[in-house]
Amino acid sequence: MNAQEPPARRPLATVTTVLVAAVLLFAVTRAVPALLGGVSPTHRFLAISGAELACALVIAEGVAAVLGGRRRAMGLALSAGTVRRLLQGSLIGAVAATVIVLTGASLGGFTISLAEPDVRAVGMIALDAAAVFAGAAFEELAFRVTLTGPLALVFPRSISLVLPAAVFGIAHASNAGASLLSTTNTVLAGLLLAIYVYVPQKRVTGNSNVFPDLGLAVGFHFAWNFALGWLWGAPVSGYRANHRFLLAEPLDTAFSGGSYGPEATLFATAIFLGLAMFAVRGTSGGGRSAPAVPPRVASTDPSSDLRKSL
Repeated sequence: MNAQEPPARRPLATVTTVLVAAVLLFAVTRAVPALLGGVSPTHRFLAISGAELACALVIAEGVAAVLGGRRRAMGLALSAGTVRRLLQGSLIGAVAATVIVLTGASLGGFTISLAEPDVRAVGMIALDAAAVFAGAAFEELAFRVTLTGPLALVFPRSISLVLPAAVFGIAHASNAGASLLSTTNTVLAGLLLAIYVYVPQKRVTGNSNVFPDLGLAVGFHFAWNFALGWLWGAPVSGYRANHRFLLAEPLDTAFSGGSYGPEATLFATAIFLGLAMFAVRGTSGGGRSAPAVPPRVASTDPSSDLRKSL
């Protein structure tokens, strides 16, 4: 916590603010695609993702203002290490996605072939990459900052990290090919991403006394989605990319996840759980939801005793 930031609001006010923000975010995901439906197909994906990201940023800033200007404690402020963590997260996400596709393919879950020339157009894939990044940043702002951030100020992690992760899983439960396993894995992914934001990893950051930072989570989320859907050409949460370098065609559902993609396999369960456990093991100093503060401030901070370890 920053010594200049005011104390957190009371739990009831915080929960009310989060619920209002959730309704606004839901409205954004419905209104923006409808309003931008007339944009050319070439730029529609990027336009929608960018507009949703901009709306999520406005809502997150509004939540921070209502809660007394708690931008840093919610993970809204960038730091000198954000870019480095973004790159680290991207590497972890790309490697994890590659491992899950190749593992599934080795067991007969996929056939992998080169996509058709018009499908693997580099220019279109580059546009899609920007859209995928904006989409990942939108979901991190929505679920990890706007929903998780305020709750982490007043509730223990068993509530503040797990509840928004459950909402994250439910939000994907209506996607094509979704199942109980895919929803469970998406909840685990949401929990992993929340840990990346709110649990300081000394092993990863080199510094345990840091504020929540979106870099690692956005990097992982972007690279995971892009590597799965646009590099390997596998389904991503029930969606297939229109442009991709390779085509991973699902065969055996147990090893490919079927039309939902590898996130509906036990391989994803193992990856998300393993990465989450590794991240938590990298926690030092008791694993607070927010960084340590000077003793003078910590002794008067009403929320300091509420940020419990996992």
